[in-house]
Amino acid sequence: MSKEKIKDFELLSPFGPKIGKFNLPKKVLSNFNKLSKKVLKDRERSYNSELVGEIAEEWHVSPSYYSEYQVDSYLDKAVTEYTKNCIYANSGGLKRNYRIKPIVQDGWVNKMKSYEYNPIHFHTSKPPVAVHFSSVLYLEIPEITEPICDLYKDKTDNVNSQKEINMDGKIEFIGSSIPGGQAESLLHEKSSLSLIPKVGQFFIFPYYLLHTVYPFISEKNRLSLAINFGVNVYNG
Repeated sequence: MSKEKIKDFELLSPFGPKIGKFNLPKKVLSNFNKLSKKVLKDRERSYNSELVGEIAEEWHVSPSYYSEYQVDSYLDKAVTEYTKNCIYANSGGLKRNYRIKPIVQDGWVNKMKSYEYNPIHFHTSKPPVAVHFSSVLYLEIPEITEPICDLYKDKTDNVNSQKEINMDGKIEFIGSSIPGGQAESLLHEKSSLSLIPKVGQFFIFPYYLLHTVYPFISEKNRLSLAINFGVNVYNG
């Protein structure tokens, strides 16, 4: 069992649903790397049929691997920290004594190559398993060698007109969509959050939060691990 504590946590609130951002301790990151290398070596079960990603290599991770590679304790602590902070923020700062029991579920390793991507999607569950949170952590991030296309340009008639935005390799969380012709909403509402992932970053978010991963061009692969969670919350 890992004894690593949650030291580097931030609760992001760009819109309604909240996103937990963690930086994995070196030991935990090392253990996750060992886990992913084992999964990629064994290739026991392809997970492509369960997922929407346009990614050739998506490999199932059984929950038993988390204890075998001593990351289970950290995952429990991270989900607990995220849940407590969400409850605190959504209750207006009301402190109550909750007992939180995370349920770590199946995961999958994504070995993402040039031009591969994940379309806009959310995560689901199959009865009797309930998914409350989803997550992604980053193990290897290659250098982008060239842009996949010309820089995207915002052609709307708002204050950000013609702003150049390069989305290559970014993960984007989508809180809402802005109706066509309603670009003025950008002045008072943030509808999405796009991030350039870094090695060791770990994000937890509600399972229903739409997200997408943009393609990139690189000589190397991107390696990430996604995990679903359930959670039970008790009073006292």
